Amino acid sequence: MSVVLCTIALNEMQWLPYLYAQHKDWPEMVHWVFVESADRVYANCNPEMVTEQGLSVDGTSEFLRELAADNRNVTYVPLGFCEDVDPAKGKKSARQRCLDVINLWEPEFFIHLDADEFYTCADQVKLLETMRALEQHNSFVFPKREIWHPPPVADVPLFTYEAIGGFWGIPCCHWFRWRSGLTFNDCHNVPTMANGSPLNISGVDVRDLKERFPDPPQLIHMGYTASAVTRRAKVRYYEERGEKDDENRKWYVQSRAAWRRWTPGTKLPHKAEIIEYTGPIPEVFRDS
Repeated sequence: MSVVLCTIALNEMQWLPYLYAQHKDWPEMVHWVFVESADRVYANCNPEMVTEQGLSVDGTSEFLRELAADNRNVTYVPLGFCEDVDPAKGKKSARQRCLDVINLWEPEFFIHLDADEFYTCADQVKLLETMRALEQHNSFVFPKREIWHPPPVADVPLFTYEAIGGFWGIPCCHWFRWRSGLTFNDCHNVPTMANGSPLNISGVDVRDLKERFPDPPQLIHMGYTASAVTRRAKVRYYEERGEKDDENRKWYVQSRAAWRRWTPGTKLPHKAEIIEYTGPIPEVFRDS
């Protein structure tokens, strides 16, 4: 029984030391794969954020190279640029490189763990217990907490607010049971099985299983506490890949952009709200 963590990184030095410290002792983890890669669309609209090789400019490359050199259970792949004919699917090749490494280990589970995503130590244990209990499923959706710390309230403690509803209420599927022959075909988030079926064909959202899992594990997303430079670059990227002109998704861009202008009392798109955060705090941030 084992788990592999998979992290795609670009300019993540704000988070990487915390990320590794928080999750390096994940129960039953046999390997952690880091793929460093710049989406070509992101690089085109943020050229100052990417090297000529499609890598980071903030020390991420050096950090990951040293981390892999010092830890046998870490693989670092400096992939460089990734792209696709569909600009919304540019990360597929980066995700696939993660799978290429995973296949050497044949783990029971693998988890997408972005550099700004955290789990408490207790929830690391709980994730494995919950996925094993749901043995008929091969993909999972767990609650996500969106910590909110934009520039206008930079002087308040980091874990004061969270965003709920609207864009911030969209569920994500980051937790999978490994199967031989998985590939990323039509989506950079959810892989496809060898028979062509999406891995989430029998997915489960444990938020709908409240009686069985009254206290499910939670993903704590720190993306909306990042630097203003990082947030602006990501908004430009999503605009450039076409979301600002997509009638069904342009409110995603409007929601992301609202982060910089928000002050207490400001309304957010699609009835999203900012509320007081009362959830768990990862151990590495408890003295912040």
